[in-house]
Amino acid sequence: GVDGNTEHLSGDELERRARPLIEPVLHEEERRAVTVFQDLAGTPRASTDFEEVLLAAVDGRVDKLFYDPREQRWGKLDYTGRAVEVHPERHNGDEDLVDRAAVETVFHGGCVYAVGPEQGALTLGPLAAVFRY
Repeated sequence: GVDGNTEHLSGDELERRARPLIEPVLHEEERRAVTVFQDLAGTPRASTDFEEVLLAAVDGRVDKLFYDPREQRWGKLDYTGRAVEVHPERHNGDEDLVDRAAVETVFHGGCVYAVGPEQGALTLGPLAAVFRY
């Protein structure tokens, strides 16, 4: 716990004092998920292939999705034709397909982790995933 009487601390001060205590707990689930990805890397149950991960997210196959919050991939996703079109710059009617993968993963009950180089966990491109099957 936070030492001393916290009754008169502001919310910001209480958070500043508590953050070092709770930080390890907040990231434990992410560390376990990264370990699972690393254990399954090189098997059909994990991938860093952008199109494969995106389509698997749409299909509800992604259990754990890792994305780099600094990355964007503009394009279009044709659900029925299962086609992915990626553009180097945003075109009219495009969406951020990295965001689409995250939304689809959450919609289908998967977990999403924002993992950039500052976390030191994964540096595999915009998307990486552990598949359910």
